Amino acid sequence: MNWSVEVSGVQSRRHFCSSMVVDKRVLKTKGQLTRQRLIEGAFRCIARDGLLATTFQSIADETGYSQPLVVRYFGTKEEIFPTTIRYFVDLARIKTEKALKNRATSTRALDLLKIYLEVSFEIFLSSRDLRAFYLSIYGHSPYEETVRIINQEIRAHAVARIGHILKRGMESDDFHFEIPIDDMARAIHSALTGALMNWILDDHEYDATKGSAIVDLIAHGVCARKT
Repeated sequence: MNWSVEVSGVQSRRHFCSSMVVDKRVLKTKGQLTRQRLIEGAFRCIARDGLLATTFQSIADETGYSQPLVVRYFGTKEEIFPTTIRYFVDLARIKTEKALKNRATSTRALDLLKIYLEVSFEIFLSSRDLRAFYLSIYGHSPYEETVRIINQEIRAHAVARIGHILKRGMESDDFHFEIPIDDMARAIHSALTGALMNWILDDHEYDATKGSAIVDLIAHGVCARKT
C-alpha cells in the first residue's frame, strides 16, 4: 500500500505493508499520528539498516521529523526496538483476532487452527521489511533482556491462543492426542516458528500455495484425529 503524509510541509511517499498499518481514519489526535509515523519510520530503518545502525537521526531523516522530537518520543536508543516491537505485535494480534472472526466459515477447531496459521504466515512473510524485522526480534533476544522478555510474551500469547483452539477441538472431539494441551500447543508453535524462520532465511517471497501446504501439514499432521 502506498501512503502519503505531510511532514514539515514536505510530501513524503512511503511503501508499507498494508496489512500492518493502522487505518489513519480511526486516529483521533495529531499525537497519535505522530506516534504511528515515528514507529513506522523506526521499523523501516531497522528492517533496512539493522538495529545497530538505527539512530535517532536516521529515524528523523526517514520521517521528516526533528531529532529532538524523536528523542522525546523514544527516550533512549535502547527503547527504539522494544517500542517498535510492541506496536507491531499489537497490530498482529488485532489482525489475527479479526481474521478468526471474519474468515471462519465454520466453528470447527481445525478450521480455526488453519486460519490462525495462515494469518501468521501472511503477517510475517508479506514483505521483505517484515521478514527482516521478524528476524531481528529473534536475533537480538539472546543479548537484550527487554527484547527477550517481549519475545517470551509473544510466544506465551501465541501458545495460549493455539491452546484455546486445541481445547475447543478436544471438547468437540475434532482432535485426539495423548499429550497435554499445553505441550501440543508449544509443539505447533515451534513448527510454525520453524517454518517462518526457514522461509525468512531463504529470503523468498511469500507463496500462498506453499504456505497453505505447510498449514495443512501442521494442522492435519500434528492435530487431526487419529483414524
